[in-house]
Amino acid sequence: MCKMQAQTKICPHCGNEFICSASSKCWCYEISVMPEILDEIENKYHFCLCRACLLIYSTEGAGGML
Repeated sequence: MCKMQAQTKICPHCGNEFICSASSKCWCYEISVMPEILDEIENKYHFCLCRACLLIYSTEGAGGML
């Protein structure tokens, strides 16, 4: 079994530092983002966003202003 190590990353949207676990326990798997918005995020940033920024684009947040 391969264990994923947590990494410190910088959010490309806000510049804040965050810990990315790159596992199914990450907020990336918990926050619902419409597929077309997720594609836009991936194309624009190419890296993970912090939880706060991902929530902005989520169906729970403001509706995804890139």
